[in-house]
Amino acid sequence: LCYPNRCGKGTCVEISDEYTCICPSDGFSYNGDCITENCLSNPCKNNGACEPMMGPDLPYKCTCLEGFRGKTCEFAKDPCSQISCKNDGNCSFDGENYFCNCTENFRGPTCEKRVNDPCSQNPCQNGGNCSSDGDEYFCTCTQKFKGTTCEEQNDPCVPNPCGKGTCVPLEEKNTYTCICPLDGIVYLENCKIPDHCISNPCKNNGICSSEGEKYSCTCLQNFRGINCEEDIQDRCNPNP
Repeated sequence: LCYPNRCGKGTCVEISDEYTCICPSDGFSYNGDCITENCLSNPCKNNGACEPMMGPDLPYKCTCLEGFRGKTCEFAKDPCSQISCKNDGNCSFDGENYFCNCTENFRGPTCEKRVNDPCSQNPCQNGGNCSSDGDEYFCTCTQKFKGTTCEEQNDPCVPNPCGKGTCVPLEEKNTYTCICPLDGIVYLENCKIPDHCISNPCKNNGICSSEGEKYSCTCLQNFRGINCEEDIQDRCNPNP
């Protein structure tokens, strides 16, 4: 039962089918398996070895494995082993802090940002947004413009916004005027044909059709009139 030793720093004694631990009389407080209470919580990190101490300010001491340091072995000996500086940057550390020394054309915590960003000169015109990939840039243009740097104005008449009319571009950027047909119809803005059915003039569930300056109603079986307003149901049936 006592092999291997189950009693930490103590002595294991077998009694019948059981065992008991006899702990050292060295002033430390042990639990039943002769593990000091100072180290019972396993305070040493990264597989460090805990050694109990008598002082109230330092109840234990950690012996760290190679590559770690700190009171509880919580720090790597070289903080730069935890970071990768990009774009030929070099890592330096001061105490627990580390930082990247970047080359001339880069900046940022890991030297990830290019200083000479091709978008820094704002090459995209007319409100375009610039994005870069290395030494190249790309412009995302607004709806009114196109081209590598959004320098070319889109044709405001394509597609034709004037319906049955003719679109004429104006000198002012992205503006136009509409010339509507001379056919007697009073057109709305952008030569839109007015919808005379919008006010629902056909009564009694008649169906309205808008045609130019006029509208017509298709009436149900028992109604007639311009607006299907007249009930023509046979009032003598049934015979009153």
